[in-house]
Amino acid sequence: MSNKNIKKVPIDHSIPLKLQPTQEDIDNNGNRCLYWIVNKQKHQSYFCKASKSKDGSVYCTQHKSISDPTSDNNIITCPNNPKHYVFEKNLQKHLKGCLVENLESSRYYKKDVNSLRNNDIKSLPRVILSKITTETLEAMALKIDYLFSKCYPNGLKISNSIHSSFDRIFKDGRILKHIQQESSMVSILDSRGLLSKDYLYLEFGSGSGKLSNHLFQALDKHSKGHILIDRQKLKSLSNADRFIKHETNCAYFERLLIDIRHLDLGNIDILKSDISNFVVISKHLCGMATDLTLNSLDTLFQQYPHLKLNFKGLGIATCCHHLCDYDNYINQQFIADELKLTAEEFQILCSISSWATLSQSVENEQLSTTTSTTTTTTTTTTDYNSDYVFTKKRKEVLGYSAKRIIDFGRYLYIKHKLGLNASLDIYTDMSSENLFISANTIFD
Repeated sequence: MSNKNIKKVPIDHSIPLKLQPTQEDIDNNGNRCLYWIVNKQKHQSYFCKASKSKDGSVYCTQHKSISDPTSDNNIITCPNNPKHYVFEKNLQKHLKGCLVENLESSRYYKKDVNSLRNNDIKSLPRVILSKITTETLEAMALKIDYLFSKCYPNGLKISNSIHSSFDRIFKDGRILKHIQQESSMVSILDSRGLLSKDYLYLEFGSGSGKLSNHLFQALDKHSKGHILIDRQKLKSLSNADRFIKHETNCAYFERLLIDIRHLDLGNIDILKSDISNFVVISKHLCGMATDLTLNSLDTLFQQYPHLKLNFKGLGIATCCHHLCDYDNYINQQFIADELKLTAEEFQILCSISSWATLSQSVENEQLSTTTSTTTTTTTTTTDYNSDYVFTKKRKEVLGYSAKRIIDFGRYLYIKHKLGLNASLDIYTDMSSENLFISANTIFD
């Protein structure tokens, strides 16, 4: 059967994840390795599929070395990141290129310096929508409709244009999704007076640095410098970095491998030099990373008030709002005073935002009761809401509205707390992750 005909089964988080195998699981595993793997991202747990090693161990060759410290090829966990497994003999080599999320040794590291969470208060758990009652979801939907119209009475401004520096890329008529998005962002930055050869650019959540690269090309390969910030080291990093840092007219370049939560901007010497006007940019800054970034700026200006004169503005494309939460949201006052939502309701709002990216395929308007031939087990749960509450189209509208409500609170924070002239723009029609928050220090 073709893979195209296989219907993707949604993950049911209401079913508890099995953290340890049962004796029955072990007995039915045959000659396969007994190493139990728990994949929380896919909500799955299973045995390793490799065969047991030939020396009589219940594990395969790789997992045997984890359990046997006397093995010549002993595998240990990386001291910097427990998700990394490495041969002990290769540890030093691994550490040279390993991302250290808790970079205590880095001068840029200051534990939780940008965190918004109050450690004295128990954090709220992430909401699983399948466990929310139909009545609660319907009431929340009405609130979302009302709050979206309240935040955006005139709708959203569309700024979906091609910057002149991208004409060469689009000359053959092809419109590439990510290139178009970056072109539109550069256009907005240009219209806001944030495109200048005299500015230093800090790209948060930079990934492979393609936004910085295209911005550098738009500046005719001439700028005060670029600082790229990301907590993950990618194999393709050099593909974009080298187009910037090796250019003669790039006065400064640095890549920081650190979580924004722990990034102390006050220890970046070039920012404190009083000679660098700087701009913060980001494409698809995921979840609460946007809130941490805004808080990092506020922390910097509280520590060094004079640096606010050098700050010229920002341009941030937000995404993954379902990963936001009340504890780390930058504008909790907005939630209470403007939205009139409780912390628990805001958690539901964040979870509903995930509906915005549902597929656009034609749907059935009634609850399907067809039994799949690939289904082998039936699980009955007492806390699982199986009601067909909304159509897929309705879910997408609610999810998109929830995203924009979350962003509106950030817009107000930038406007009132940071004192900037802020604007919200739709920068692409190719994705529902399409809002760009820009701000400058120029007021009409």
